[in-house]
Amino acid sequence: MTKIIFDWDGTIAKPDVAREASIRRFKTLGETIDVKWLKEAQKHDDHYKLTKQLISKYTGVMDDKELNTIMTDIFKLHYLGVMREMGSKALYDGMFQVIKKLHEKGHKLVIASTLRSDLIKHSLTVLNMNIYFEKVYGNTPDLKYSKKDVVEMAKKNLDGADFMIGDKEEDILSGKSVKAKTIYVTWGVSGTDYKNIADFTVDKSEEILKIIIK
Repeated sequence: MTKIIFDWDGTIAKPDVAREASIRRFKTLGETIDVKWLKEAQKHDDHYKLTKQLISKYTGVMDDKELNTIMTDIFKLHYLGVMREMGSKALYDGMFQVIKKLHEKGHKLVIASTLRSDLIKHSLTVLNMNIYFEKVYGNTPDLKYSKKDVVEMAKKNLDGADFMIGDKEEDILSGKSVKAKTIYVTWGVSGTDYKNIADFTVDKSEEILKIIIK
């Protein structure tokens, strides 16, 4: 039985969901932003800074932990709304079939993400995918964990990890830190090529099956 850790956003789910949820969160807080600004802001988490400033101005809350919780609560509301609207279109082409096939072959699948765990669990239910994953290792409402933290939690509870699949440098490096073989997917959100540090690189979802199922 192969133990496989998947990243979620940018690997299984399209970034369109998170971007639209972020835009709607800003609208909830009385701010209108465009996608171009958001893409640039996300590179250095500037969208978080502005969001927390708006929440603090509205509520008077100054504690960063509490601001994170309020911020992710609003995001969760809109993320799940967008996920419900998009349905299967929220997923990258072929990823549902790949995950289903791996599950049918008896491989153990989990998700490790810096998004809130409850958000991902609800998304899997909306997409009828919850039966394919053993567990979701995600963040707390106040964003307590790093990617390395959640991947290490997954490895510990799985008693090992054979593969880590993701689209960002943090996915690849976290996978290597738990001695998993790493698969870099080129369709993600990073815009940077990490094939030089990953064990495998795939341009299409079905190529994952060729690596894992032999």
